Amino acid sequence: MKMNLKKRLPIKYLARTGLSLCLGLVLLTACRSASSTIEVKAEIIPAPVIGEVVTLKIEALSEKFSGDGGIWITTFDGINLVNGNSQWYGPVKAGEPFSHGVSICVFQPGFTGIYVAASVIGKDIGETQLNIYSTITSAEIDPRSRYRQPPQGSTPTPTPEPVSVSPECAGDN
Repeated sequence: MKMNLKKRLPIKYLARTGLSLCLGLVLLTACRSASSTIEVKAEIIPAPVIGEVVTLKIEALSEKFSGDGGIWITTFDGINLVNGNSQWYGPVKAGEPFSHGVSICVFQPGFTGIYVAASVIGKDIGETQLNIYSTITSAEIDPRSRYRQPPQGSTPTPTPEPVSVSPECAGDN
């Protein structure tokens, strides 16, 4: 069966195809999220060695939005929230930092982490993650957007189980 390549496509078909392509591009452009304008910083003071209650400080800054704000903290396995709330809500002004602090305790050796998100609700969100390696004598904190297990042999072996920690640190209070 031979096709006539010189045959013209009807104008209606071309118009519909063009309109469909334009609508598709508009939807793709509208759904694309812009990069966040909220900068989120988190730090733990002092280093979170196993069994010690330490302070997690979060500071966020919205470059261009004001309104109702929030900060959310998610701790991974091996970390307990000892004092404070994992969520904060309050007013946010563009260009002015907003902050929140809690007390945490690492209760088991090895790798763990904390995820923090801050938002001007309904307008923008920023996030960060602290990856933590703790033993009973030292701790390393690595802020990254994604968790990566270090190469084998690059860090000391975790403290052998069991590790005794206070009931407060273990979350038994």
